[in-house]
Formats: sequence, C-alpha cells, structure tokens
Amino acid sequence: MTPFNRFFHSISSVVNFAIFFPVVFLIVAALVSCNKQGKTFSAESANGGINKTKALGAVNPFLKDSLSPGAYDSLEFSQVIVDTATNGNLFLRFPSLGDPVSRRFVLVETTTGGIPLKAACFLIHRDTAAATTSSPSMPMFNGFVSKTWLNGSVAYTSPVANCYILALHPDKSVAAAESNKSTDSDFDGTGETLPDILIEAPLAGDEVIYYLELGEMIEEGGGTGLYEPASGGASIAMLGNPALSARPAINLKGYLGCFGLLPTSGARYSVTIYASIPTSNPTVLTNGAGVPGQAFIGLSMTSGSQQTNQYFGFFPVCDACASNGQAIASKMVDMSGAAYNASYTIQISQAQFNDLISYLGTSSTGPYQQSLSNSSDFAFDSFNDVDATGLGAYLVPGAGTALTPNGIFLAIEQKAATGATGAYANATSQSSVGASHGNCGGSTGGAVGLTTAP
Repeated sequence: MTPFNRFFHSISSVVNFAIFFPVVFLIVAALVSCNKQGKTFSAESANGGINKTKALGAVNPFLKDSLSPGAYDSLEFSQVIVDTATNGNLFLRFPSLGDPVSRRFVLVETTTGGIPLKAACFLIHRDTAAATTSSPSMPMFNGFVSKTWLNGSVAYTSPVANCYILALHPDKSVAAAESNKSTDSDFDGTGETLPDILIEAPLAGDEVIYYLELGEMIEEGGGTGLYEPASGGASIAMLGNPALSARPAINLKGYLGCFGLLPTSGARYSVTIYASIPTSNPTVLTNGAGVPGQAFIGLSMTSGSQQTNQYFGFFPVCDACASNGQAIASKMVDMSGAAYNASYTIQISQAQFNDLISYLGTSSTGPYQQSLSNSSDFAFDSFNDVDATGLGAYLVPGAGTALTPNGIFLAIEQKAATGATGAYANATSQSSVGASHGNCGGSTGGAVGLTTAP
C-alpha cells in the first residue's frame, strides 16, 4: 500500500485530530478615564457560556471597584465576549475603546455562577515582519504580550517567540534567538508544550486569524485546553492527546533494529493495530475536554523464550502548527503504556515482517497532515501493508473524509463481531499496552534474518 493513499481506504476514512493549540491573552496597556458609573450589558454580545446574565451582573461592580474610573469607563461593555471553559468557568473579555478586542482587553475569569476569580488587562502585538517560518512555510506568532493587574501593577511584558510567551515558558528562552529564522527547531518534539497562541493560515488575501488559550494566560499554567478566537467566535478544543503527542521523538531505526538481535529460526511475527476512543460512544470524536482517541501500531517477534515488542505512534512535531491542515514535519513516538479500546492482531511471515519494517522506515519520514496523513492514517496504512484481507475504515459524522481512531475502532469492532481471530473491541473499557523494548543502540533497522519467509 502506498503511504497515506486515501484511495486505499476500503470503506472511508475519518479524521484523527492530533493537534492542540494553546492561546495567548491580550493585555490592555492603558485605559482612558471616565466617570465611575454602572454600565449596562448587551445580552446579544454575551455569545458563550452559561449563566451569562448572572456573570455579567457580578462582574460589573467588581470591575467598577477594581479599576480606576477612567479605565473602567473606557471598556466597551456592550461588546463583551463570553467563553466557557471545559470546567464550566466563564472567561469574559471586555474590549477597550478605540482598539480591537484582538489587541487589547480586560479578561475576567468567573465561576459558573458568575463569581469573579481572576482578572487582568492584556495587550498583544504581532510582528508581521517575523511572522513565518519554513520547512514547510508556516505562519508563526512573534511579537510581545503585556499583562497588567487591575490595580495597574505589571505582571509581565514578554516577547512571544514562535507562538510561545517566553515569560510563561522559561525553557523556551533559548529559542527566542531563533524565532525569526526559517526553522522548526523550536518544535523538536522533546518535552513539547503546546504554544500559547495558535495561528490559522489564511487563504490568499485573507486576514490572519489567531486563537488565545485564555485559561493558560490568566492562570499561567492552568490552561483549559480551549482556544478562543482573538476576535470572538467559536472556540476550538485542543485536538490530539497532549500526553501522547508531547512525548519525545524516537530513533525508529534503532527501535526496529532490535528485532534483528533475535534468532530467526522458528521465530514468530505479528502486527497489531490499536485504537482508543474518547467516550463510550464510538461516534463521538472528542471527550468533554476536547481530546480525541488515538491510533497506533505494535510489532512483535518471538524466538524461543525471547520476545521483543515495540509500539509506535505517528505525530506532528508541533500540534498547533498542524491545526490549519498544512503538511508539517512529523515524528515517531514510543507508545509504551498507551490505552486502547480495540486491537486487531494478525500473524505474519518473516518476509511480511521485513516488508513492514521497510515500509515503516519510508513512511515514517513523511509529513504529517491532518486530513491526509495523520496518526490514524499511519497506523491504518502500516497494518494494511501486510494484511491480505485489508482492514476497512468507517466514516464518522463530523470527521469529513479523513481517518480517525473512531473509524478504526468501528472497523475492528466489525471484525470482532464476525469472529475474526485476533480482533477485540470494547467501547466501555480500556486496556493498555506494555512497554516497548526501546532503542537498541542506534541499529540500522534493516530486515531481520533472511529476506525470505522461513
């Protein structure tokens, strides 16, 4: 099977949303003065969340008591944007007169019932002259963010390098010098944390759209996993399992080379495709936190009393960067301990095993693209490379024509229902794979033993 060829999906494919993008908060640098009197709110402008009226009613006197008269009166209360976090808390953004909300606003986090928890003023600036990187070309956010408390004291004024607010990510400070270079080196997959600002690549002539992770900005480490458009609109849940996609890249050749260390006489070989789903309903693509399922593969070789197992997943080097659908650099990840709801194992010959190793060595270096070559595509195509009968993929509503873990789960569930050997599926219970054998000292990852079946 040709790597990531959509036409080889025998049923249909489903999107494996593996991308997650954190968001930046804009800071009001200076607010003009006015009379300290109560303001009325427009219910129509409160375009998100629950108990909005109660929240607005509680925040009004809170801001009046906390801000200077001039700062309070400069806010455009009728244009408030209300967003709801996954925990039910509300985030209210109040624009400042004369500035778009995407550049300057006061942010207030409240409980579901509208009780204010935290508040700050934000100002954000994007340096368009240093806005892109290449390899491939991707829109980036470089500039600065300033955050001040309501009493006027400065929390920080920080550079933004490659979508990260450096004040919130001290480990990224070295990358600041690289922020204007044409490189993806900052997104190397090593201990990766999601960026604070997510950029959506514009079509020709369209305005750049960026998203802010309001929870991360106000909490400084307590992100909600939701990215809110800087100018208002529908939020975007963090796509992809951050605990898995944040794992470091592995040396795949070194992992595959471990199989060549076992005796081939009488050896047995197998490949398994795994899929987890986010809820007990296989047609629901993400859970309440916006996290989807995951698909990956496992290879096993048993020779006498010795056995080597390796578990692999295919991810973008930068979750947020893959969100706009463009092709970006990929990485292979060790999936040790990963959970799954369905698995399908087939026994293969040594020749097939060697063919699969060769296939993995080639396909694993390809780009990651959300709708064409995502994590599910990699697992699906790798498994079907050696499965004579072929595993079909099912279309899941809301996923378009891209492949998802849900679609793979449904395909395996159908196999299990028809009594296929090695097929297992349980939507209500998860199991976990064991530990991978790991890297065998930088081995070449070539075929094991002879190139013909025993």
